Amino acid sequence: MGILAFSQGACLGTALCLDEEFSAAIKFGVFICSLFPAVELARGPVDNKVRIPCVHVRGEGDPYGTQGDKLFAKHFEGEEAKRVVKFQGKHELPSRDGDVKRVVDEVMAVWKAVSGK
Repeated sequence: MGILAFSQGACLGTALCLDEEFSAAIKFGVFICSLFPAVELARGPVDNKVRIPCVHVRGEGDPYGTQGDKLFAKHFEGEEAKRVVKFQGKHELPSRDGDVKRVVDEVMAVWKAVSGK
């Protein structure tokens, strides 16, 4: 199972990836225009790092971009967890053909890696 989250949903999505109970089922993530901080779901000692393959999508003109950078820096660790695709835009989904293709290519690469297909 993968997780796809946008904006404030990326805070919850990150928390699910960090949660001891939920994280076991999550094999990859796609986080678009993330905000900060992650919601705390877990109780007890938590590693606080997401190491599963993830794609982070961010508009270069996103006024909340520094929040996404904080979430990325604090909770994601390792090369596979830190794939980044920037696009021309703000706090929105990418819509230009080239931007969409780059996002799709990264997401498909991650999906293929975790699914073995």
